[in-house]
Amino acid sequence: MIDPVVGGLLEANLALIFLASGVQKARDPAWFARAVREYDLIPQFASTPFAAAVTLVELICAIGVLWVPTRVLAASGMVALLLVFSVAVTINLVRGRRDVDCGCFGPAGTSNAGLSGWIVLRNLALAAMAAALWVPTGVRPVVWVDYETLGFATVTSLLVFAVVNRLIAAAPGLAKLRRGA
Repeated sequence: MIDPVVGGLLEANLALIFLASGVQKARDPAWFARAVREYDLIPQFASTPFAAAVTLVELICAIGVLWVPTRVLAASGMVALLLVFSVAVTINLVRGRRDVDCGCFGPAGTSNAGLSGWIVLRNLALAAMAAALWVPTGVRPVVWVDYETLGFATVTSLLVFAVVNRLIAAAPGLAKLRRGA
């Protein structure tokens, strides 16, 4: 059993991350379809409907993870998406194609830094968080300090997530500087 505060923290973080990602992609669907095409993994004609489907599933999962009857299904959708994203990034890394925009958070998240193994690790960590929601939440009285803890922990962990994403985006440029390129 997972503690209700830990479960709430996972739910809040995943919901906000997927909501931010889905909303940014929905704001510029043509941009996201181009990002999907850059991966060169599906036929070009399928990139627009695939991008639309990914955006819709992200938004549905973001909302669904907050509602107890759909939580496990939404968390499963998140795990599936994150694993698909990780495989797509890994395939392009193996191909030597690091210059592809990951498309993770829409045009607002574009850094032109390209792909890296750090993106795969981040996605796998998020998938593990989503998979943790498959474990039932324990039942205990939730008191005011639990809500306070949940609020502060959510804000703090989202700030850490944002910093990690900035470091991931900066990593290729820093590696070039180290190599003297």
